[in-house]
Amino acid sequence: MDLKKIRRIYFIGIKGSGMTALAQILHHSGKKVWGSDVPETFFTDEVLKKEKIKVIEKFSTDNITKDIDLVVYSTVYNENNIEFKTAKAKKLKMLSYPEALGLLFKDKFGIAVCGSHGKTTTTAMLSFVLQELGQRPSAIIGSAVEQLGGSCCSGSGKYLVVEADEYQNKLRYYNPRTVILTAADLDHPDYFKNQQAYNKVFKDFVKRIPKKGFLVAFSSDKNVCQIIKSAECRVIKYDKGRATDEKSQGVGALIKLKNGVFIFQKRDFKTTRNPGMIAPFGGGKNSGESSFAALKRELKEELNININSSDARFLGQFKSHVSSNLIDMFYVSKIVGRGLKVSEGAGLVQLSLGEALKNAKVTKYTKEVINYYQNDWLDLKIPGNHNLWNAWAVLAVVEELGLDVRKAKKILEKFSGTKRRFELLGKVKGVAVYDDYAHHPVEVEKVLLAARQKFPTQKIWAIFQPHTYSRTEAFFEDFAKSFKNADQVIILDIFGSAREQAGKVRAADLVKAINRHSHNAFYRGKIKEVVDYLVQAVKKGDIVLVIGAGENWKVGRGLVVELKKRR
Repeated sequence: MDLKKIRRIYFIGIKGSGMTALAQILHHSGKKVWGSDVPETFFTDEVLKKEKIKVIEKFSTDNITKDIDLVVYSTVYNENNIEFKTAKAKKLKMLSYPEALGLLFKDKFGIAVCGSHGKTTTTAMLSFVLQELGQRPSAIIGSAVEQLGGSCCSGSGKYLVVEADEYQNKLRYYNPRTVILTAADLDHPDYFKNQQAYNKVFKDFVKRIPKKGFLVAFSSDKNVCQIIKSAECRVIKYDKGRATDEKSQGVGALIKLKNGVFIFQKRDFKTTRNPGMIAPFGGGKNSGESSFAALKRELKEELNININSSDARFLGQFKSHVSSNLIDMFYVSKIVGRGLKVSEGAGLVQLSLGEALKNAKVTKYTKEVINYYQNDWLDLKIPGNHNLWNAWAVLAVVEELGLDVRKAKKILEKFSGTKRRFELLGKVKGVAVYDDYAHHPVEVEKVLLAARQKFPTQKIWAIFQPHTYSRTEAFFEDFAKSFKNADQVIILDIFGSAREQAGKVRAADLVKAINRHSHNAFYRGKIKEVVDYLVQAVKKGDIVLVIGAGENWKVGRGLVVELKKRR
């Protein structure tokens, strides 16, 4: 099908984030676009209204007229939808959302961002960078990006950046020249029966990348490492690198203490009875070595940095805010070799590196760090090590495309995020309310870790609505273990999708399972119940993080409104 010959396009399920973005692009290309959906409120309502794209909030046979050149339908709707059946009966041209999106790849240099986590943020980052670099990209993003004015870009440049969803194997419709693969943790268990089936759709996808194209892949994921073996193009790997993570061992982060000195934070080591002595988890050949010997060895092994005993001073041990482990802290007065590329960690006092440098006493050491920071460090506005990994993937693409990487880094540091990805909804009477789309246990764990790193001493409320019965059942135990960085957890009733309205598990079951691990969860089934409770319970300094892909976003917005009324 040649989209250039199509003039009037009707969308069934137009409020979906991808559908809205595609409608915008086609609208900007001069086509007549309108559609229908349910009357419930979505973030896309404002976007469609701004674009003056007509939305009929009712499915009806009367909406399907013979003057429609093409019907594009969300994969949520098929024979169970009256408009779908009517269009089919009238023999109108019909394409599913992924089929229609796939047609856009014909005339552009396609870049697809896929994977179980990080797709939206990575797509938004790359689109923002390309736009700021003057490339005028087209883009389809799974959430609204304030800096881009919505969930899409409709540029005249050669690049098309697409958030490519693997569900129902939508990937089979896309033919990009470049792919970013962020992760491959099993998801959508209602469609993919096991990890092998899940991996296969990605293997088939990357195999189709042309030999002159390239694949950027997160090689710290074991499933990704298996998938990329199917690629026949050049593969560029990125990994956790020097960014710290709760599970990392060894060198952790640069922290600014109150007295203004910089230290290295060593994490995830059990201490022996002797001060200044450590033993790595699991013992091993390095068990019992001195703290300095371990620091020296790991700086060399992990970062190729050499230090002498005169360069480091042991400052003592402090308890981690995110685990029960003790942290060995050192002041290092001199670095020989490259600087340290790490993210902020959880220490006694926590500042981002950029904030710390602004207040640092100017010494020979800090000058070296500042010089390194200006050239190679990424000081992102959005929290979490996972977002550093997303940024590194973007930089790999930028470099491979022959664009200005140094400028791209500066642009990434200005990126402020997307809707529903650690989005600050408001700060009212000292209570900060955030909203995040995380709905897989890995995502829940990561966003809470990012919150704990950002707010190491504040009380964190996690308000979670499980998304779909099949996902909750399949990953039940993983969900139960993913809330350890929250001080208090409230679980709402499970959000059923259009495809499933009931299941074998209940929200109350998840509450019991969480309390076997962290003893901090309770049940409040309805949105109003949660808002009413929180208005009375939260205190100045608390952090409320609303998590999930269902309708619990209404909790955060409702809470902000009600807190403003509270005396």
